[in-house]
Amino acid sequence: MFSNKNAIPKCLGALIILLLLGSYAHYHGTIEGKKGVSHISKCIISPDQCLNELLVIRIRTKSWSANIAAADVKIGKDYYTEKPIKVTGIHGKQHAGRIIDLLGQFDEKQKFVAVRQREDDWIQTTKYIVSLLGLGLCLWLFVARYSFTTGPRLPMIPRSVSR
Repeated sequence: MFSNKNAIPKCLGALIILLLLGSYAHYHGTIEGKKGVSHISKCIISPDQCLNELLVIRIRTKSWSANIAAADVKIGKDYYTEKPIKVTGIHGKQHAGRIIDLLGQFDEKQKFVAVRQREDDWIQTTKYIVSLLGLGLCLWLFVARYSFTTGPRLPMIPRSVSR
């Protein structure tokens, strides 16, 4: 199983299996995503059908009055602007244009009561940059440490100290 005999068919078989698993995951994810989008759309159009049901939505705030925000909900790739919803429980600055991910539910007054919220800010971007720098460092160390071989041994060998 771990020999170099029949290495090309083994690699091709592994590649075919990975491609099949990836296409299955994409297909299944697309179906589940469409179900979620249609459910959120149904709840936004008629909130009384989804009373006290936890939902995760992305909103863009339009206006504020006291601690209640009027917001457009993102359904699929676009924001649904025909019927803005009223949202309570949002923390932070009260200005229009904020994009917030919310976990919450609709109450009897058809207001969305947010339990948790998340906004992308500079901290999230910094985490991505640090992760990419770590990946780059690992790749650089790997290339500096190992080289390819054409012999019958494993395809990667440690570089010699004299190089």
